[in-house]
Amino acid sequence: MAKEIQWSRFLAPDSNPALGEQMGLVVRLSIPIILAEISSTVMSYVDSAMVGSLGAAATASVGLVASSTWLFSGMGMCMVTGFSIQIAQLIGAGRLRQVQSVMRQAMMVSVGVGLFFAAIAAAVSGKLPIWLGGAPEVWGVLHPSPSSGVSSRSRLIPAAPAGTSSSTAAACPSCSSGRRGAVCSSAAGT
Repeated sequence: MAKEIQWSRFLAPDSNPALGEQMGLVVRLSIPIILAEISSTVMSYVDSAMVGSLGAAATASVGLVASSTWLFSGMGMCMVTGFSIQIAQLIGAGRLRQVQSVMRQAMMVSVGVGLFFAAIAAAVSGKLPIWLGGAPEVWGVLHPSPSSGVSSRSRLIPAAPAGTSSSTAAACPSCSSGRRGAVCSSAAGT
């Protein structure tokens, strides 16, 4: 079990901790952040592997909109960082009542801005891959045309299998149903 940190050794006005103590404190406080970053990286690899199993078009569609995802995430992180700095200063000053007030404000602003970002993302999601210059095989993975015969359950199945052109995947060879991105029942032998 880890020893509790004696904050008075570091925060008291007359404190003068040794360099080794300061470095030890920095390491202890950084471990949760390091673990969070490692878990974020691992989750990114797992997400890529899962999407990669759906095919090249699905992987390309995720990569295409990654910059927009990072933009929204970065703006949210900036907001959180601003509030955390303000809260840390208030805690350091011993003004705990104001900390509660700032926390409430942070939660309300975070929810409001999150809903705003969600509305923007929902509004542009259909056109974003096109605006970013994605090929029809790529943006068609998430937004197939209604005439393609793709059901809502099969929206994440690639429109064209890896290594084929979209024209060869446009119709089922067994029944010429024209179903793109969906498994045709006659081709599956049922």
